[in-house]
Amino acid sequence: MSSDFFNLSPEEYTILSLALAFLLAENLDDRNRLILGEFLISTGVNLTHLTAEAWNSNLYEN
Repeated sequence: MSSDFFNLSPEEYTILSLALAFLLAENLDDRNRLILGEFLISTGVNLTHLTAEAWNSNLYEN
């Protein structure tokens, strides 16, 4: 299952993210949509910058 998710085409990712956005934001007001969007953006940024090597090097420095 997880390998199927990572092998989606860019078009499939776009469709999936659009569907999830509509499902998550359907009953939210503008402020809550903004908060949810910022949370998802920061999660995405952290996932793209957090590699196993960075995690291991930063974890044991302190």
